[in-house]
Amino acid sequence: MKEINIDKNEIGDAGAKYLSQLLQNNTVTLEKISMAGNNIQDDGALSLATALRNNTVIIISIRPPH
Repeated sequence: MKEINIDKNEIGDAGAKYLSQLLQNNTVTLEKISMAGNNIQDDGALSLATALRNNTVIIISIRPPH
């Protein structure tokens, strides 16, 4: 799997933190995550940033929904 798209699933900070735990152990060649429109606030964004610090994901999209 190279890409996942979880746009508009309203995962919030709790979901972002859970996803962060999974990303810390990313052993696949995941290159892109699209997750706009998920109501992720500062805590969730910080968790994602920390998880992605040493990860193979090249692009993460968390743009606001249109």
